[in-house]
Amino acid sequence: MNRKPQQKKSKLQFTAVFWSAICHLCGFLTVLGVLSFAFMNQAALGALQSMAQTNDLTTGLLYEGLLTIGMAACIWGMIYIAYLVVSAQIAASRTSRLVQSRGAILTETLIVLPVFLLFTFGLAQLTINHMAGLLTTLATYEAGRTLSVWVPEATTRRNNASKAVAIDKATAAAAGVLAPVVAPGLAACNPNSATLTKQLKGLQSAGNVDMGMVARQPSSFAAALDKSLLPLRGITKTRIAYCSTTVNYVEQGGNTISTSLRYKHKSAMPLVKILFGSIDTVGGSTGYFSSIDRSYVVTKQIAPNVVDPY
Repeated sequence: MNRKPQQKKSKLQFTAVFWSAICHLCGFLTVLGVLSFAFMNQAALGALQSMAQTNDLTTGLLYEGLLTIGMAACIWGMIYIAYLVVSAQIAASRTSRLVQSRGAILTETLIVLPVFLLFTFGLAQLTINHMAGLLTTLATYEAGRTLSVWVPEATTRRNNASKAVAIDKATAAAAGVLAPVVAPGLAACNPNSATLTKQLKGLQSAGNVDMGMVARQPSSFAAALDKSLLPLRGITKTRIAYCSTTVNYVEQGGNTISTSLRYKHKSAMPLVKILFGSIDTVGGSTGYFSSIDRSYVVTKQIAPNVVDPY
C-alpha cells in the first residue's frame, strides 16, 4: 500500500538530483567558457588549431588542458560555496533570535571572511598563472614555427636577414599569443622592433587604440582581472608581452631547431601576489614576477635560394 508514495518520493528525489546536476554542469561550462573567452585570442586559437591539424599536441599541452578543466570546476565550486554561505547568513538574520546570537553570527563572519577572501584571491591568481602557462606553450609553438621559416633565411643572409631578425619575428609572434594574459598596470616598454611596429599598426587598423605607456597598479579584485575594453588594451598588452618574452634557439644536428621561450608573468592580484612570484623589473615595471619556461623542437623549412628570385 505504501509503494506508490515511496515511488513518488524516489522519483521526486531523482528529478531534484538530475536538475541539480544539470545546473552544476551549466555553471561549470559557463566558467570554462569565460576563461576561454577572456584569455584566448585569435592568435592563440590559431596556434591551437594548427597544433591539432599537424598532430603536434604535446602531452604537456594536454595536461594543461585538463588542469584548465579542473580550474574551472574549482572556480564554480567556490561560487557555489559562496552562494550557500550567503544564503545561510541571510536565512539566519531573518529568524527571530536574540541579539547575542546575531552578535555571534557577526563574529563568525568576521573570522571566516578573511580566510575566504585569501582563498578566493589565491585561486583567481593561480588560475591566471595557469592560463599564462597554457598560452606560453602555444606562444612557444608559434615562435618555433616562425623560426623554422626565418632561420634558413638568416643562414643564407638573404634580404639582410640575420639571427636577430629571426628572433625579433619569433618574439613578436609569441607576444601576439601572450597579450591577453598580461597583467594590467605594467608600464608599457617601447622596444625597437620593426616586426612589432607593423603588428601594432595592424591592431590600430582593426580599431584598437594606443593608450600609451601608463602604469597603474591594480588595487582591487576587479582591477586585477582588467575589466577595460579590449580595443583599449590590445596594443599596450601586446607591447608589454613583447618586453616580457625572451626567445632563443639552437640549430640541432640535421634540420631541426630547438626553440626556448621564457615569459615573465606579473602577479597583480591584491593580498596574494607576494605568494606567486619574486621581485623583479620587466619592461620598466617592478613587481612580483614568475618565470614560465617552455621549449619546442621544430623542423626547418627548405633552405631558400641565396638570391631572391623576385
